Amino acid sequence: MKPLDTVKVETETHIGASIGHWIVLFGKSGLRIREEIVFSIQALAGQHGLYPGTGNSEQMKLAIADLGAGLWKAVVNGVCESHLVADDDGLLYLTGVQGEVRLIPILG
Repeated sequence: MKPLDTVKVETETHIGASIGHWIVLFGKSGLRIREEIVFSIQALAGQHGLYPGTGNSEQMKLAIADLGAGLWKAVVNGVCESHLVADDDGLLYLTGVQGEVRLIPILG
C-alpha cells in the first residue's frame, strides 16, 4: 500500500498536517484557544497540492486541538452545528467538511 501524502499546514492560530482526507491541527501558542477561528479547508489541504478533489466536491475530516472547553458553534459552508469540547482533551472533530470553516466559542 502506498503511504499517504503528509504535509505541514498552518492557520493563524494552529499548525498541523494534512494526511490523506484528514487535517489535524494543534494550537501554536500551547494555550487553549477561546476565540473565533476561520479557515478554508481547500486552502489548508491545497497548500501543497494535496486537496484530492476539484472545486468543492471533496469532503475532509478535521481534528482540531487546543480549544477551550465548552460549547462551540461550527459553521461549515453556512451550516451550523454545536459541539461540546471537553476540558480534558480540548478536541473538536468534524467530518464531511469542505469549504470555509468558522469555529465560534459559545460557552466556557
